[in-house]
Amino acid sequence: DIYSVGATFYHILMGEKIRDYNSELDFRRLAGKSSRAFAQVIKKAVKNRPEERYQSAREMYLAFQKITQKDKRYKSLLRRQHIFMGLWLMLLAASFALSGFGVYLLQQDRILTYEELVEQQTAYRENGDYEKEQETFEKALQTYPFGQETYYQQAYTLYEKGDYEACIAFIDQDILENKKLDLQKRLEDIYYLKADSYYRLEKYEESAGVYEELFKLQVTNAQYYRDYAIALAYTGAYETANEILEQAIEKGLAEDSIYYVKGEIGYSLKNFEEAITQFSRCVQSTEDTELLERSYILLSKIYEEQGQLEQDRNILMKAREVLPAQSQIIVLERLAQVN
Repeated sequence: DIYSVGATFYHILMGEKIRDYNSELDFRRLAGKSSRAFAQVIKKAVKNRPEERYQSAREMYLAFQKITQKDKRYKSLLRRQHIFMGLWLMLLAASFALSGFGVYLLQQDRILTYEELVEQQTAYRENGDYEKEQETFEKALQTYPFGQETYYQQAYTLYEKGDYEACIAFIDQDILENKKLDLQKRLEDIYYLKADSYYRLEKYEESAGVYEELFKLQVTNAQYYRDYAIALAYTGAYETANEILEQAIEKGLAEDSIYYVKGEIGYSLKNFEEAITQFSRCVQSTEDTELLERSYILLSKIYEEQGQLEQDRNILMKAREVLPAQSQIIVLERLAQVN
């Protein structure tokens, strides 16, 4: 009975019964004790004319379900909840943003410190202060262990010190096998250090093999072509060595380097006259200290192999006059042997 349900709710809320069918409800009091939407449901349920009431229990049930949608206080509560939720989400987003920005600033600070350390490390290497270079390398690793440049400078230090075996081992174990490093910017230079270290150890096959890996990287540095040609010459691959030399010349290889490569190829062929001619041309035309040193040393070796000790001594004395102090170690060692 729809009417009875409405009358029962009215009694519960108001504490009094509906007097008869024709009685008007005190709608204002009823709404005050419940809500306007609830009072509307009760009012309709107890209409005097049955056709104006709810026509089924389900219809009345659905009306009760919609009360919250019509209730102003409920709508106001929902609005407050939505506003609160929006503010909370905004605060949460701001918190994440500030946290992320803080992490970003810390990361930037680490990278800046790392770059300063690498600059110091490079300066120590260039000045030959290898002990401080090692200390700075370790600090750079602690600051930012993913930086490739500090590893490269350390490998370069081992190379400059003449510790070629250690340089090769460091490159293989600490750089190439290090999955944390992005080596794209320095990979060519790292391969070159490894290849030239093998060359300095007179392991020409291994050197040429590393150069083959290097040249898979679309190399454009003419110096790398130059030294690859030299390594090939010492493996006996003279035709290929000359082809690589021609490619180096096409890429703008300087005149002094061309003389030097031709001298190395002549020396590998035991064509000493040609080698002396080319190394002498390199000495006369170059301002590159490394090429100058290597040309003088090879001229000394040629004279030594030919038993021309006087010429050997003279060329070493000339090298001592023109080379800077830091490049004279091998020259002085050979001069002591000649004397």
